[in-house]
Amino acid sequence: MFKNNLIVAIDKSDLNEAKNLCKELQDDVGCFKLGLEFFYSFGKDGINEIAKFGVPIFLDLKLHDIPNTVLKSTLALFNNLNGVNILTLHASGGIEMMKKTNQALLENLTHKPMLFGVTVLTSIGEVDLWEGKKVTFPFALGILRAINKLEKLHENVKIKNFIENRLTFMVKIANNTLNYWLNIYPQEQERINKANDLFKTNHLISHLNLNLECNYESESFYKSNHLSAGILNQVLQLSNLASQSNIEGIVCSGMEAKFVKNFFPKLQIITPGIRPQWYNTQDDQSRTLTPKEAIENGSNYLVIGRPITESINPKEAVKQTLLEINS
Repeated sequence: MFKNNLIVAIDKSDLNEAKNLCKELQDDVGCFKLGLEFFYSFGKDGINEIAKFGVPIFLDLKLHDIPNTVLKSTLALFNNLNGVNILTLHASGGIEMMKKTNQALLENLTHKPMLFGVTVLTSIGEVDLWEGKKVTFPFALGILRAINKLEKLHENVKIKNFIENRLTFMVKIANNTLNYWLNIYPQEQERINKANDLFKTNHLISHLNLNLECNYESESFYKSNHLSAGILNQVLQLSNLASQSNIEGIVCSGMEAKFVKNFFPKLQIITPGIRPQWYNTQDDQSRTLTPKEAIENGSNYLVIGRPITESINPKEAVKQTLLEINS
């Protein structure tokens, strides 16, 4: 369906300018992204004009409302709309919103677009959790509660298996994404120690061989780690919702992509905020990677806007970007 994994963001407020750019790039890129600016300016007629170039369209509207509203709005959107292969929703809208919208499209459209859940925008910077403050380890209490529930309900095989899987999942996320906490509260350390003791001594879970790891490092170490534990944890939680909703994928930065692929390998990943090596500014993006870095981290599709669309020679910019991806 896609010629390559490069998506170019056509963020233009002039329709003729947008069409000229699409005409110039139609033979070279995998997909055109049309966002809110384009949609509010030109509506469905504008999208149908871009569809005439025969390049798949990524309609980035980031829909977010109660399930019934998003479902009906999406069906209305696709009435007499051409060429759209990808549509975004906010994953924070929840499982029911994403799942019902996906099902409605399956039942009502001949060619259902892929749905991608937006996690944390790449314009949002890292969360600084230091500032001399003590922080909590948010999984420890939840893990202890899950163990307590298992002890009460272990005779129910289905519930036992569910809780075991949940425990394993929580520990895996904790050990892979939250191991850079600083100055942890004493009661949090006690919870971590208690959980680890139960992992070893409780006959219901000892066979799982689980262990919580929580490392304490210096302020400089934490700040030098280019992944914010807070942002990464949020991306993973929202990716989990998307996975349970059976939609095709999520949108996240390349910095989180490798973790999403580790936990949710079936989800496809669209990564915006891509900045080629030859482009020397981040603009208003915070969590950026080069095309090569994002692909190596597990991103399936790369969204690039200004480095290409504001170039003196957009076609040459696309060529250089594809060379960088495939090098």
